[in-house]
Amino acid sequence: MRDVTALCSIAFAFAILLEGCLDNEGRPPPAREIYFPTALAASTDPSGNLEYLFVVNSDFDLRYNTGTLHSYDLSVIESLVDSCTEPQQPCEFPVDAEGQGEAYFIDSVRIGAHGNDIAISPDQERLYLVSRSDEELTYVDLGADGSLNCSEADRCTALDRAGSNEDVSLPNQPLGLVVRRRSELNDSLSGDFVLMAHRGRQASLFEILDGQAPVLVDTIDELPSDLVAATWNPQTRRAWMPSISERRIANVGIAVDALTMEDDEVELFDAGSILLEDLDFITGGSGDTRAVAFDPRGLDTHPFAYIVAREPRSLLIADLREREPNVLNIVDIVELGDGASRMALAQVQAEGTDASFNLAFVSCFDSRDLYIIDIDRRRLVAVTRNLSGPFDLIVDPQRRLVYLGDFNNSVIRIVDLTPLLSCLVDNYVGDNTSTKFEERECAPTTRALLGTPQPIQELR
Repeated sequence: MRDVTALCSIAFAFAILLEGCLDNEGRPPPAREIYFPTALAASTDPSGNLEYLFVVNSDFDLRYNTGTLHSYDLSVIESLVDSCTEPQQPCEFPVDAEGQGEAYFIDSVRIGAHGNDIAISPDQERLYLVSRSDEELTYVDLGADGSLNCSEADRCTALDRAGSNEDVSLPNQPLGLVVRRRSELNDSLSGDFVLMAHRGRQASLFEILDGQAPVLVDTIDELPSDLVAATWNPQTRRAWMPSISERRIANVGIAVDALTMEDDEVELFDAGSILLEDLDFITGGSGDTRAVAFDPRGLDTHPFAYIVAREPRSLLIADLREREPNVLNIVDIVELGDGASRMALAQVQAEGTDASFNLAFVSCFDSRDLYIIDIDRRRLVAVTRNLSGPFDLIVDPQRRLVYLGDFNNSVIRIVDLTPLLSCLVDNYVGDNTSTKFEERECAPTTRALLGTPQPIQELR
């Protein structure tokens, strides 16, 4: 077996997933093994509550010849978490070939290795993902029961991927994507679109009409380098794409010919990068942003953007109302841990009360922490530490849980927000938050582990 450290450092892996030999003729991966999870997504039921969890297993060390995509039933997981009564010892929910996990494990399909990002269509009927091995857009149709449907029963093939065609060539190294309804561009348009960010200064646009296969319709070049994600700004109808090597964020729009409304008249344009100025960068540093989110309560009433940065090491809070053209108006900064990677925003209501809190959750891979920020107070309220390798995450407001992919242990941590919410309700967030949280044990705790822990030093 390969020594993981012989491939490359873990820090570099999460700066940009490994480049180079991704073809492996070795054995197929176990269908039920969580293995170096790198991306999570969750579908919702008609009421808007989370229903199924999807996990991309990256096969980072190339032990197998592909990665895998899993689906899990969150209602079953919730009932099991409720039975975990030992506060100092998380429950373990194994997923293996012997049938453990049968109740909550739904399905698995093989996908390209080194999957990096995943998104679900607005109608909750299809899942899109990008991987560094296939370098195309993979799409998986979702069953009403959470099943995963590709052209073959156990794997996605070239028939389940979209890329270059005779009119447009897809750039390589796709790293981030966002999917939205085409009606957001113009009310008369139907179907969806996928906007993809590429490491090599490009973005690409796919259109999906009437549930058909995605079609690549345009690309754009000469954007900021090393783009790693894409987030849709519903107010400006543009995508922000953070860069890990420049002090600016790509700002990509989609132009629609208002007269013809023809599909071939839809094209990407560079709306002018968003500049990061007046920040304390490391001497000689070029800037490093990893994730962007817009206030989910709506930008008309809460016009704020939140940017996860490694340089400076912080959550940047920007007011979108008053700023110079294409200059980010930073109104507050909250310090983060080392290796900040992914972020999720959510409004969570404390059980048995009317009190709810608007929180940002940021995984910090290098310091092995989960940072939680109250975005209304604009300050840190809790840190959950010693998480080994926290990366992508999903917040479940209804169940007051966070599903956190632990890359280094190959598990999904199920983190309970109840201790934090209890402290917030009791106004235990004062000026000296660290002392008070220590006294009350307010930091969220890992209630359970989905999968069997495999510490990274054992993966050889």
